[in-house]
Amino acid sequence: MPSSKFSPDSIPSLQGRVYLVTGGNAGIGKQTVIGLATRGAKVYMGARSKGKALAAIHEIQEKHSSADIHFLELDLSSFQSVIAAANKLRAEEPALHGLINNAGIMGVPYSLTADGYESQFQTNYLSHWLLTHHLLPLLQSTAQSSPEGTVRLVNVTSDGHAAFPPPGGIRFDDTGLEKESAMMRYGQSKLANILHTVQLNKRYGPASAGAGNGAIWFAAVHPGHIDTDLNKQATGAAPGAILRAATPIMRCLGVLDKQEKGAWSSLFAIASNDFKGANSGAYVVPYAKIGTPSELARDESLAEKLWQWTETELGAKGLLGQQKRRVKCDEGRPACQRCLSTGRVCDGYGIWGGGNKADGSSSKVSFASTSSSSSSSSSSPPLRGKPTQTLQTGVVMSQRRSIAGQPASLGFEYFRRYTTTKLPGLFESGFWDSLVLQASEQEPAVLHAVTALGAAHKNEERISLTEYNEAIRHLRQSLKRSDKEALRVCLITCMLFVCIELLRGGFKAGHAHLSSGLRILREIQRRDGIIASDGDIILRSHAASVEDTLVEVFSRLNVQIALFGHVSSYLLFVGENSDVSKTYDIPSSFSSLREARKHLDTLINGSHVLGEQASRLVLEQMPIPELLYENQGRLEAALMHWLRALDASREALLTEADIRSKFAMPMLLLYHTMTKIMAATALRGTDEMIYDQYLPDFSLLIKQSCNLWDMMRTAIRNLYGVRGATKPDINFTIDMGFIPPLYYALAKCRQPNLRRMVLDLLRDVPHREGAWDGFTVINMGYALIEIEEEGLYDGWDIVPSCNLPDAAAADALPVVPASRRLNNVNVALPDYTNGKATLFGRRYKGDGQWDSKIVQFDSAFRKLNPIPWECLQRRSNFS
Repeated sequence: MPSSKFSPDSIPSLQGRVYLVTGGNAGIGKQTVIGLATRGAKVYMGARSKGKALAAIHEIQEKHSSADIHFLELDLSSFQSVIAAANKLRAEEPALHGLINNAGIMGVPYSLTADGYESQFQTNYLSHWLLTHHLLPLLQSTAQSSPEGTVRLVNVTSDGHAAFPPPGGIRFDDTGLEKESAMMRYGQSKLANILHTVQLNKRYGPASAGAGNGAIWFAAVHPGHIDTDLNKQATGAAPGAILRAATPIMRCLGVLDKQEKGAWSSLFAIASNDFKGANSGAYVVPYAKIGTPSELARDESLAEKLWQWTETELGAKGLLGQQKRRVKCDEGRPACQRCLSTGRVCDGYGIWGGGNKADGSSSKVSFASTSSSSSSSSSSPPLRGKPTQTLQTGVVMSQRRSIAGQPASLGFEYFRRYTTTKLPGLFESGFWDSLVLQASEQEPAVLHAVTALGAAHKNEERISLTEYNEAIRHLRQSLKRSDKEALRVCLITCMLFVCIELLRGGFKAGHAHLSSGLRILREIQRRDGIIASDGDIILRSHAASVEDTLVEVFSRLNVQIALFGHVSSYLLFVGENSDVSKTYDIPSSFSSLREARKHLDTLINGSHVLGEQASRLVLEQMPIPELLYENQGRLEAALMHWLRALDASREALLTEADIRSKFAMPMLLLYHTMTKIMAATALRGTDEMIYDQYLPDFSLLIKQSCNLWDMMRTAIRNLYGVRGATKPDINFTIDMGFIPPLYYALAKCRQPNLRRMVLDLLRDVPHREGAWDGFTVINMGYALIEIEEEGLYDGWDIVPSCNLPDAAAADALPVVPASRRLNNVNVALPDYTNGKATLFGRRYKGDGQWDSKIVQFDSAFRKLNPIPWECLQRRSNFS
């Protein structure tokens, strides 16, 4: 059980989290705001008086300059003010990690609010119930995309719930208690706070039926006997008058604690690691201890009755809006089947914020092609193996509009049915799995960009170009706004533009879009306090915002393209902010393949950047500092720890894995092998012969590629029949695939049997990955072999193989000498399709002198071989 030794200093960093504290401008609420903000959280201070709130914020920031605190107008004596505040917060924030219902009044004379309720009962209970009701969807969606226990709610109560309640606890036929004392009215409201907490925990807590859909942790907190203005409010007959009169004496005797101490229990329940899921629903007493409330507060039937009474009372006044009872998400894409079948708008898995508007209403206009092959929602093929219906969207594309004889919406339908499952490759992606389609419901720029990308993927060039131009036109309109949502639209559209350009062969434009997006995201992280130094980007362990999801998809593509010598290489670390130690800390096991992938991405990125840093020093004839050798040691140690963690997680990850996950595991191992070689050779200087020491690793890399491709080819044959067996499709993914490790092996492995096996594999592998396809890399390989080997193996019978030759054969083979080996290889793709690609390399001649090599070769850019509609009708977990 937690002890009274708790202090706010023990709270972990809250960087990236968002909280709302009602009554945050004074007393315990103000101290709660300080406690959260000084740990890095973004805090909304809910208060009635803007002047008092801004003065409090100024006072706090005078002492704590980095405190990120915002005023939220909230008058708890007005239901309309409560709803407006909830709507404003939901419109401004994609996530909410904590709600502290702190504000309250005590022992005031009897009066009715403008809504017709006794002032203490409405301020302390009813308005907080209503605020919670309207913020629950945001809390739930945040919980779905956050680690367990991140999202919490605290109702501040009092031991007055036990001292002053009316007989029976809640007087449902007379909640105003006009004939009773002010303190009895107060006691009833504080009892209601605890009963509210009990029901919230029952319905939405860790043990609730919907816990798997993102549980929230709850607590009712008695802050203690604190020296606040509440004591001054107590009036009327005893006991209120006694309390008011005794306050100065209690203060002198030290019975009343300071306000700072009064926030401790709230901070403990809302943010401490010592408050556990098993404590959810508990009554927390001074200071940070689990206590036992009164018998009435433990009466579950009374709690249920109060919930039903409140829901009926406020619902009859039309205050609960369009929100319906929560249903557990079935994770269908882009919106769950349960939501659609019951007329709900899916909340978007906690990433975009859902299809609902800020006022709780929703627009439902069907977006579907008029073509017979795609008009039926009931027969739509699955997205990632899940059944889907026609997307419900608030943005309309004319169903009668046609381009080159085809309906304009054809591109969107193809994107929804096929492209969105292909682009993420083998790994889950919050961007492609949900964010894009959720955003397309609300933003015309995203809708037209999605349509352009789907059309490009299907080789419908006229539709793609027209919709691309429409997306640019709407984006310009969107950028006239300066709010956070406009920036998100810009970044989402930017990534879609990257993909369109790469598909169309506009490689230079695609790289420019990617570089721009990375710069914007890095600036956002700097502005939000996530990073403080130039050059590094934080990849959050668990995406908590749209920006986190965008960082993931942009950084994934950057890691892939950086291996070919393109786009700025930012350092990448998994963590919550730049305060984390840059030591590539690897957990002992992985909870998901996505987590394993994130950590491996940082190791790939780190190895590449380390090599680039060393290469620049070598060119400048500068010595490699000890710091880089230390970084190399950390990378190699982290790679070993990563492999152990994956081994420890293997059984759990594959027990219920779908077919994609079964491919993803060997793909991760393939990239681990490549990264191990990269890290070990990053500080090689001018010594290209060092790669011969790693021929067994290159052999393993090629075997891993062969085995994985055999698995995938079998699955393709089973899915598409003879088509997949006779002529592989040239398909497009923006994510991790075969080409980067095979490219790396082709460039750095000079053993002729292995090198030629890489060429054979590249002929077989059908994918285009980002800007790269197997055919272009094959042509690069032939150019590289011609430069380095210079006929060295003419007359030799070189058989492509995954295996190294036996010792005798290996000793007989000539070895490519150091003088012929290119130290650094970069490839520049053309600015247009069917242009010439250019290979750049350097040979070291000794004494700080280099010989540059520049060779042009055919880019071999080929159009995609799209999947026809009839194949899309097949239901399968693999696409």
